[in-house]
Amino acid sequence: MKEQINQLISYGIKHGILKERDATYCLNQITFFLNIKNDFMFNYVEPLEDINSQLEQLIQTNLTVDPLELELYKSKLMALMMDKPSIIEDKFNKLADTNPIKATDFFYEYCKRINYIKEQQIAKNIEYQVTSKYGKMDITINLAKPEKTPAEIEALKTAPITNFPECLLCKEHEGLFGTIKSPDRANHRLIKMDLNQEEWYFQYSPYSYFNEHSILLAKDHRSMKINERTLNNLLAFVDKYPHYIVGSNADLPIVGGSMLTHDHYQAGRHQFAIFKAKKNLIKEQEEVAYYQLKWPLHTVLLESESKEKILSAAINVLNKWCKYTNKEAKIIAKTECQHNTITPVLKKDNHKYQYYLILRNNRTTIEEPSGIFHVAKERHHIKQENIGLIEAIGLAVLPARLVNELTTIAKNPAIIKNKNRKHEALFKVLTDDYEQNIQNLAIEVGNIFVHGLEDCGVFKYDITSYLEFIKAL
Repeated sequence: MKEQINQLISYGIKHGILKERDATYCLNQITFFLNIKNDFMFNYVEPLEDINSQLEQLIQTNLTVDPLELELYKSKLMALMMDKPSIIEDKFNKLADTNPIKATDFFYEYCKRINYIKEQQIAKNIEYQVTSKYGKMDITINLAKPEKTPAEIEALKTAPITNFPECLLCKEHEGLFGTIKSPDRANHRLIKMDLNQEEWYFQYSPYSYFNEHSILLAKDHRSMKINERTLNNLLAFVDKYPHYIVGSNADLPIVGGSMLTHDHYQAGRHQFAIFKAKKNLIKEQEEVAYYQLKWPLHTVLLESESKEKILSAAINVLNKWCKYTNKEAKIIAKTECQHNTITPVLKKDNHKYQYYLILRNNRTTIEEPSGIFHVAKERHHIKQENIGLIEAIGLAVLPARLVNELTTIAKNPAIIKNKNRKHEALFKVLTDDYEQNIQNLAIEVGNIFVHGLEDCGVFKYDITSYLEFIKAL
C-alpha cells in the first residue's frame, strides 16, 4: 500500500498537479481519507500512468464503498492532490494574457491528468466517417458514458431528492462530492470568464464528443435564450480564443438539444463537416458576405472582418427568421408559442468571422407529433432524440445500444429478418459475410443519420424559398 500511495503522489508531481514541497501534506491527507495508518515517509518513484486504475485500486482495497459511489470516491481522492480553483484559474489567465492556445492546452491536459476528462471511457467510442453529397460526416457511437444498470436505476428511485445545485451545469458543482443522483465533481474545476461584462464559467466536458469539447455556462441558473446577447457573447469568446469554435443549441424544445434549463454554449477545437460544405455567394452588403450552404439543415453563412457589421447582420437574420412564415413550406413562426429560432455557430479564420446561422422550427402537428422538422419516425430505430448543435454541424452522436443490435444483425441476418423488424431499413445491405455486413451496416447507419438531418431542414418542402429568404435579408 505504501508503494501505491507513493506512486499516486509521484504521478501528481510528475504531471504538475502538486509540487514536491506539498508531498508530505498530501500523504497525510490521503492516508487519513483511506483510513490507513500513517507510519511512512513519501519517496518519489516512477509512477504508473493508468491513473484511473490506481485510484480504483486504492479505494476498493482500503474502503468499503458502494459500487454505485466508486466514481465519487475516486474523484475525491484525486482532489486531495489538487490546487484550489483560484490557483488553477490564475495560471490559466496568466497564460491566456500572452497565448490563448497555451492556456487552453494547459487546462485541457490538466483535466485529463486529474481524471476529470474520462480518457479511458472516451477511447471506447466507435468513430468513423461516411461520404455524403454534403461531404464527409462524422459518426460516433457513444460508449463513453455508461448506460445505467438495473441496480443503479433502482437505487435512484429511493435516493434522497436534492434541489441544489439546480441542474448538472450549475457552477455550484465545482468540488462537490456528489451522490448517486449527481456525478462525481470533487475534481471539477472551472475558469471564470468575462463575456461582455457578464460572468461566465468555462469547463471541459468529462465525456468529450469532439476534440477539446468544452462548455461555457452562465453564472446564474437561467433558461437558454437565443438573442442579441447570445450572438454578441459568442463573438466575445472567439476574440479571446480564436483557435476555438463556439456555438449554442437552439432555445426551443425538439430543436434545442437536451439541456434548456441552464444558459450555456459549447466550444472546442474540431473541424466540423459544416465548415467544409460548399457555399454559394448570394450577396455582399455592408462589409458582410451572405452565403447559401449545401447542407441538410438550411443555414445562412455570414462572413466579415468587421465584428460590429457581422453582429448587426446576425441579429437581423435572427429577427427576420423569428417572424418568417411560409405556409407552403409548412413554416409558421408563431402560434400560441414561438416556433422559429436558430442554432448559431461561430468560428474565426484569421481576421474573418464566419457565422453559421442554422434555421430551426419546432412546430408539431397531429400527423407529426415529434415535429415537422424532426427526424422522421422511420429513422427512429437509429436515433429519435433531438438534433442539437453538435449533430446539426455534422457530428452524429448515436446511442450505445446500436453496437449490440448491429452486431446481432451482422451475425444472424436470416434470423433477424424473420423475427425482428426494428431495423428493417438496414436489411437491404446484408450479405452472408459477417465482416462485410459490419462495414455495410456502419455506412448505412451514417446514411440514415444524414437523411435524419435532411428531415430537420426547414425548407425541405419549398427549397426555392431558402434562396429567396437570404436575398431578402
